[in-house]
Amino acid sequence: MPAKQLTKSPNEADLEASIHQAVKQAFPWLAAGSIRHQTKFAFTFGRKKIEIDGTEVSRAEGRSDIILYNEERPLAVLELKRPGIPLTGNDEAQGLSYARVLTPSPPLVIVTNGTDLHIVETHSGKKWAATLPTDQDFKALVSNAARVATADLKDAIDTLMGTNSAVWMSAARSASAVVLSELSASSDKPAQPFVDQILFSRRATLEVLSHIRDGAKLVLLEGPPLAGKSNVLREIVLKTEVHPDIAALYLEAGVGRGIVQAVADSLTNALEWTVSTEDARVWLRRLSKSTDRKLLLLVDGLAIDDNDARKEIEDLTSSNLGSGVTIVAALDDTVAEQIVLRPNHRTQSTIGRRAKRVAIKSLDDREFEYAKNTLWQHRIGFMHGADFEDKLRQPWVLRAMCEPLLNKLSDTEPDHGLLLPSVISLELIRHARERFVDPDLRRQFNAIAKAVLADATDQSRDVALKLESLAVNLLRRETLLHYLTLDDLKMLIDGGFLKSAMHTSDDAILYVRLPELLASELARLLAKKLIDRRNTDQHEAAMWLAGAASNFPMGDLIAAQAVLDAAQTPEGITFALIRALIESPPTREVIHPGSRFAMHVQDVGRVEISIKADGKAEMIVWGQAHEIQLNENELGETYAQYHQWLILSHLAEMHCVIEDDDGEKCVNHRVLFEVGRANIVLREFRSKDSMRGLPTHNLPGIGSIVCHKAGIVEPITLSICHYLSREVESRDEWIDLAIESKSMPLLARIHIALLQIASEVDEQCAPWARQTLETRVRPAFNFFPQLHIDEELDN
Repeated sequence: MPAKQLTKSPNEADLEASIHQAVKQAFPWLAAGSIRHQTKFAFTFGRKKIEIDGTEVSRAEGRSDIILYNEERPLAVLELKRPGIPLTGNDEAQGLSYARVLTPSPPLVIVTNGTDLHIVETHSGKKWAATLPTDQDFKALVSNAARVATADLKDAIDTLMGTNSAVWMSAARSASAVVLSELSASSDKPAQPFVDQILFSRRATLEVLSHIRDGAKLVLLEGPPLAGKSNVLREIVLKTEVHPDIAALYLEAGVGRGIVQAVADSLTNALEWTVSTEDARVWLRRLSKSTDRKLLLLVDGLAIDDNDARKEIEDLTSSNLGSGVTIVAALDDTVAEQIVLRPNHRTQSTIGRRAKRVAIKSLDDREFEYAKNTLWQHRIGFMHGADFEDKLRQPWVLRAMCEPLLNKLSDTEPDHGLLLPSVISLELIRHARERFVDPDLRRQFNAIAKAVLADATDQSRDVALKLESLAVNLLRRETLLHYLTLDDLKMLIDGGFLKSAMHTSDDAILYVRLPELLASELARLLAKKLIDRRNTDQHEAAMWLAGAASNFPMGDLIAAQAVLDAAQTPEGITFALIRALIESPPTREVIHPGSRFAMHVQDVGRVEISIKADGKAEMIVWGQAHEIQLNENELGETYAQYHQWLILSHLAEMHCVIEDDDGEKCVNHRVLFEVGRANIVLREFRSKDSMRGLPTHNLPGIGSIVCHKAGIVEPITLSICHYLSREVESRDEWIDLAIESKSMPLLARIHIALLQIASEVDEQCAPWARQTLETRVRPAFNFFPQLHIDEELDN
């Protein structure tokens, strides 16, 4: 059988032999052994130390880069090409460029393929005859090389950036590392998009990389604000930082700032080497012709009114250029819809025709599992039930909950961790108040909160804007300018706290990038308004508070914090407000034909639904009407007036004592008992994912209750869990009262709370919870319909 050579590049022995032969050819007068070589070397490129490994032979050109020394003095850069590959002027140019950026600069450049030999003087770039008679002449050659190298440094760097992938890939990665570091959050820059210790793997990252591997020149990464688009770009940077063929350059886009200018600025800032816009344009066009290496331009935050960037995307992705440069642009979904279509909104734009589109939404089941695993590596876990909390699928919520804990955990024993609630709670606002203490930032966010309140009461707003503001923290720019100066506004935008955008309603809007801090300031404002209503009818005050809660994302949480804030002031509030909230339980309302609804659906926008008499409904999305057939149980009824009890559900989490005519009263004891008996699933219903496969039991005459297999998915159940864990002296009496009430919804919530406590490591609470389940709670269920025929209730 004939042998077949599989090795395509020289091995180490071949390389050593080739170097020895080249040295013998170039320096026949030097004593054997006086020259040594270095196949790995480095030079400083601005802030970046770029390392070159000469043993990594270029697949395209078969060339190794090597430094030769005469004893301790650098003698030459050796460009060693494989036999049979002809020498070109580019080989000499690259060798000269290396020699001129190295310190000290080797006086000679040698280029050989084993047969042909070119020797060039570093200081002149001219051919050199190998006849050095004296050591003094050699010293003069070294001196000339050092003097001229400085003057020719820019040309040398230009050459290396254009001809040597090891250099420009390293430069791009260096520039990206600098930007990512600057965009990482710190105590004095809390709004920056990245947290060093936290990065969640996203499906969108794999989709983008798949399109890149398939040769796409343009990929649009689309999603709502705070969905994690920037972190997908960050993940791409990290995944490609050691890739042999791909380097990523992370760019911050801005209004009126083109992509080419962003490239020039990024390289200039990171490398301390002045790159003009034209330099960057020529460089990108040259790299686009590369067939074996690829540069990714990751453009974060492409704006609708950045016309320069749009034109440059069209230019850099045209058929006249190669696929060596790929653009990945992250942009809000509303912006994407305007960019991919022509002004007539019927035909695709140039960008729309060329782009591969990747949508990023809230974390799906698999991504959420990855996120939990990532947090568990930092010893942060969640109570059972977290999989059903749609708010935890928002990356910013996970960050807001977990970032403050990372430093605390670093000071604890390595086998200790933290267990976070499975539903968002008042801890979110507490963490925000601990982190954001800068008085100027507080002042500015207080003004934002005032503007949000003003917008919420303005009935003249476009309906689409109203609906989106219920799900996303946004406000109109013109409203905010009534409360903040232009300088303050610019400071907030530049600091990443606000993001400008144009809404589909044609309103100039601002997205708030720290929703937890906005929630904190909104709670403070609502608290003041509650105090002003202290002496008014408290049923009216309760209705006003519930109405306010319905106007904001996390409104129930904000309203509950407002009650706590008001209760802690010298003026305080009375128990009459709590009583008024309790006396406004949720109600069921039957949906009749003719009913109409409008909602904002994430990733879709405004959706209108009209119920017809024939068991069908008409759904209008993006102006298109769709008829749908309703199942027998679909849209049969809806809940009304549930915000009051949701507010109480959060409020009951805290031990709060409020004055009444009969003296001081403990709020949570009473609220837990009353609200815990709610005969509906008591959680927010704004999101299409609010009932994400949630297992429930619907019992005639009893109501709807959450199955114990779901875990803690209602704020009231979380509050019961905390109460039973903390109130050691009163919990047994309270459980007796609950059992005596013969309320199956209350008993079911207690059961779920006890299952959670029993699963934890608390040496006092866990045994008590297990015993209470076995001896008191399980027997109490005998009075009610059996829920699980084939299994024990507390399995």
